[in-house]
Amino acid sequence: MDHLTALRQDLHAHPELSASEHETHDRIVAHLRAHAPGIEIAERVGGTGLLAIVAPDSYTRTIVYRADTDALPIVEETGAQHTSTVPGVMHACGHDGHATIAAAITEHVATNPLKDTRLIVVYQPAEEIGTGAQAILSDPRFTELIHDPETTRALAIHNLPGYPLGQLVLRAGPMCPASLGLRLLLRGIGGHSSQPHLSRSPLPAGASLVPQLTELPKRIERAGSLVTITHLSAGIDANFGITPDTAVLCATLRALRSEHLDTLLTKALQLAQRTAEDAALTLEHTTHEQFAAAVNDETLAAHVTDIAERENLAYTTLDHPMPWSEDFGYFGDHFPAMLIGIGSGESQPHLHASTYDFPDALIPAAVRSLEAIIRAL
Repeated sequence: MDHLTALRQDLHAHPELSASEHETHDRIVAHLRAHAPGIEIAERVGGTGLLAIVAPDSYTRTIVYRADTDALPIVEETGAQHTSTVPGVMHACGHDGHATIAAAITEHVATNPLKDTRLIVVYQPAEEIGTGAQAILSDPRFTELIHDPETTRALAIHNLPGYPLGQLVLRAGPMCPASLGLRLLLRGIGGHSSQPHLSRSPLPAGASLVPQLTELPKRIERAGSLVTITHLSAGIDANFGITPDTAVLCATLRALRSEHLDTLLTKALQLAQRTAEDAALTLEHTTHEQFAAAVNDETLAAHVTDIAERENLAYTTLDHPMPWSEDFGYFGDHFPAMLIGIGSGESQPHLHASTYDFPDALIPAAVRSLEAIIRAL
């Protein structure tokens, strides 16, 4: 554990934002070369991604194990000795721990290869902004490794505060919703606030869209869908003499399946367009940070649950999806995939909190469970 704890705390102390994980990449490569000699390593895959390939002389199937590596733009307040040395950036989601667990699995399998099975460990960048998985999946150095998608399975974990340390959290079907950010720009005519009849303020229309968009999932009767307003602005703060000419509204749209998100986006844009036209405004829109739904393959999930039973691994089964999105869902578009939750402690601060610090005690528990699952598969 000493060298794994040192790696996790080193990654935590040197966090990097999405798509800029250069030093993170180099630290993981140096660790693997020291502790898993002889494995094949492909660097700078999908930008700042990394592949570690452990294969026996012959194999008929492939397991892809993915770990994310990026950090978040949050000021750390953990008070840990290994606190972030990068101002305004920290590992508040546990990707430092995910990468360390992946390194441990790489080491173990390199020492004791899987029977008739090749393991590809993906150290993936840019999960937090939803672009990293697609960057890996579209890189020829990854695609050329997947000779037969039908004999490939993909696994990933995410630590879950609020669950007992090391407890597996399993679910078949939708695990995390698809999501995207929608930015609406309403454009009218500005003017003097004493003559509103000569202006065309976009503020009333923008304000009316807040409840309309929030209630939209109920109107289209799509269970599991959600619209959250994250921003509304117009004009200049503390100004009282100018009627604004533009308003900006931002919202996050979520749905349990990617095709449902497409429907929700279409309906949201139709609603915004009607509202703009009724107020004689023009409407522009952009979408951001799109995530596919993470839908756990039913057969693979049943198999993993059977393995957990057989290996006496502590687990619980979710009766509902997690509320947040995870770009591992894109792996499921290519081959059967499963995202597994793993408890990081019932009193652990929540994800993306400034006080969050991945518990090092979770590393050996996670490695034992995940390696048992991988070997059984």
